Amino acid sequence: TPGSERARRDALARSLESPLHITLVQGISRGERMDLTLQKATELGVGRVVPVAMQRTVVKLSERRAQTRLAHWRAVVAQACQQCGRNRLPEVEPAVAFDAWLASHEATDLDLVLTPNAEPLKPDSKPTTLTLVIGPEGGLAERESRALHEHGFAGLALGPRILRTETAALAGIAVAQSRWGDFQTP
Repeated sequence: TPGSERARRDALARSLESPLHITLVQGISRGERMDLTLQKATELGVGRVVPVAMQRTVVKLSERRAQTRLAHWRAVVAQACQQCGRNRLPEVEPAVAFDAWLASHEATDLDLVLTPNAEPLKPDSKPTTLTLVIGPEGGLAERESRALHEHGFAGLALGPRILRTETAALAGIAVAQSRWGDFQTP
């Protein structure tokens, strides 16, 4: 109908993208946990997701299975976009090993890694790009944490409790959107 076509064009004309471009570097987690993280991260406004195999990643992906999971993850993101009204699909990159990802990482305005006991974060300016690293089930290995800090990543703690990987990702994104993105806070 003409009215629904006009509504579709109006929806495409308005941008629902955050002024803060967030790249979520997510330690690959098991099945539904990874799906939940991707779905909710999309709803929260993430622009790009990089699934990373880390030392404590439980899920082992063969090349064939990695391709199947990538297609599945992209479908999860597309469905989440449709549900929340976003008109731009976040990019979901193929799964990559931690060392390969870190070697190719280009610094953003603010590079963060969620880690317990981090010092309070006090960025000097309002970033427009942010990379957020979240470990898999079991967290980051000491070697990975050290490598991230050597590459300039600042630690970010989200309170005194240890969060599950999917909770940590979503809480970190929400904090970033509240401080520098498009979440309105009083």
